Amino acid sequence: MQGFDRMDDIIIATSDIEILGWVKAEGLNYEQTFRSNSSTVENCAQVARRFWSSDIILDIPLDISPEVVKALHEVKGKMLEDSWMQIACIRKRIADLTILHQPESIKVVCDRYNKVLFVSRAAIPYNRNENPGSGTWYEYLPLHAFRNKSLQEITELRPSPLESSEQIEALRWLENNYAMYAFGE
Repeated sequence: MQGFDRMDDIIIATSDIEILGWVKAEGLNYEQTFRSNSSTVENCAQVARRFWSSDIILDIPLDISPEVVKALHEVKGKMLEDSWMQIACIRKRIADLTILHQPESIKVVCDRYNKVLFVSRAAIPYNRNENPGSGTWYEYLPLHAFRNKSLQEITELRPSPLESSEQIEALRWLENNYAMYAFGE
């Protein structure tokens, strides 16, 4: 993967037998994770507990574009600069307004310092007094950089009411007062 100093820094974490077969055939580093893990975040935490003394862990799906991997690597750089940052993710400006009303697209609202205030499947923020086509909206891309300590802590949290309603894991973290920052266009 482009944007990483060494391929040794990358471990493919999955319980999927088909993916494991491909990874083994390619000679890549891998770790078979528990089938009971409910998310890639739990897979990352499992591998990080076992292998890493690193402070920052990246959660990158295999099917992601090189541009997004590069953006996440830049987010890692921001976390290295700011030791107080616990969790970071990628956001992307929504240009096609039809995406706003698609529930499979998760929207994010941040403060002026890029701290995530809320994520939702609904069109947020809602512009009550403006033309519906005016405004700026961002899509939340669930690709994360974590402080290893925070990663281990959040995987111990119980699902929250907001998470259960929206089916967005990040709401569990926000509801438990973990700060998440979103970077991107």
